[in-house]
Amino acid sequence: MRITVFTGNQPRHLALIEALAGCARRVYAVHECTTVFPGRVDDFFRRSPVMREYFRHVISAESLVFGRPRFSAENVRTLSIRMGDVSRLERGVLAPALKSDLYVVFGASYIKGPLCDHLVRHAAVNIHMGVSPHYRGSSTNFWALRDGRPELVGATIHRLSTGLDSGPILRHAFPEPRDW
Repeated sequence: MRITVFTGNQPRHLALIEALAGCARRVYAVHECTTVFPGRVDDFFRRSPVMREYFRHVISAESLVFGRPRFSAENVRTLSIRMGDVSRLERGVLAPALKSDLYVVFGASYIKGPLCDHLVRHAAVNIHMGVSPHYRGSSTNFWALRDGRPELVGATIHRLSTGLDSGPILRHAFPEPRDW
């Protein structure tokens, strides 16, 4: 089986790629890259005391659960691009990755245009770190907490659509309360 994943470059994204590589002959990973120090380095997220504190906790939890940045398995072919550029790529650049059996989107920017149309036609699955339809886009769990809505911290697994995190919902996932 061949799987293509459009994703980020943080440890949580790498962990998904590793899991997919364990059950696929070939994985094509299109990484949209940002700093691996969000909240500390100006990049996709600007430095601010609130974002710095939030991402300090995120990075700490991610390193416990998913480890640190690392190389991918041998059956993974990667294409690394700047966050937000995926919809601008020419089809020829992505050609091998567009012949897969399964397509997954997790932590990528808003995919639009012909690439989105291709992924929708092939029933791509989007793993959205937020509870749709309440929170869509990026940093949604941050906003749920900032809004005082901890019950809306979670994830949504849904079919990709042309709308932002608005495809048919397959499942919601919520964290189990823990004492850390």
